[in-house]
Amino acid sequence: MWTVITAVAVVLFCAAVVFGATRLFIGDASGDVTDTPEHTVSAFLGSLLDDRDAEAAAAWLCTDKADRDLGSAVAAMADAADRGFEWGEVAETGRTVGAATVTAEIGIDGGASPATWAFTLVAEEGDPQWLICGIAAG
Repeated sequence: MWTVITAVAVVLFCAAVVFGATRLFIGDASGDVTDTPEHTVSAFLGSLLDDRDAEAAAAWLCTDKADRDLGSAVAAMADAADRGFEWGEVAETGRTVGAATVTAEIGIDGGASPATWAFTLVAEEGDPQWLICGIAAG
């Protein structure tokens, strides 16, 4: 009886070691980081300018900025409802360890040429990985 229990325990231990080694050396595709600084800025602008959802936009801000009330910005955009906002050309312009800079062209439909806004992002633990910590309109 003890021989069978010991044999089963050895087989289970070997299976666990093989499974662990496979995940370590081959990798798990579901664990890949798919978040990029450009994705974060695009999602933030989509939530704020397209959807006008302050709560969803705040989810893309870093911890220091996440408590900001974006409701007033959304209300101001609602006042300009007859003119929509357009944004595009989101591009990463620089990256260091744990930080990135992204620019985006933001304008008003039918208005003057769009302005280039610069976003500073930091990498943090969690989902999303890249979060916006600074915005400068240019």
